[in-house]
Amino acid sequence: MSVYKYIAELNSNQANDLCNQQGLPDASDSDELASNLVAIVAQNGESALKNIMELHPDKDLILEMFKCSSCESKQQTQQIDAGITEVQPLAVRQLQSEDSYLNVSGSGIAKNTNTIILVSALVIALAIISIK
Repeated sequence: MSVYKYIAELNSNQANDLCNQQGLPDASDSDELASNLVAIVAQNGESALKNIMELHPDKDLILEMFKCSSCESKQQTQQIDAGITEVQPLAVRQLQSEDSYLNVSGSGIAKNTNTIILVSALVIALAIISIK
């Protein structure tokens, strides 16, 4: 069952109202209403999909199940008064410290490689000079 059909069957009044706002006539059954919802998304894109998903009967349950715990902690830290510095979540601090120690960004590795190549070239040059 598509999400459009599910909304059309379980929240038909509000879905029909949304279709009426878009200039579509009242649907005679849930299949026609689902087709109207698909047509609205095809015409208007993401904004229409968001409006239709607001009508989903299980929206609150879905949001609760997929709520991100780091998003909650970020919202809590944003509510801190302006005079207090914002505290970063532990996961962010750990990632930042791992980046600095492991050179995950790659820039530290490139600098080390360039230094090794330069020192090797100097050693080889000195060896050639000392032989002659």
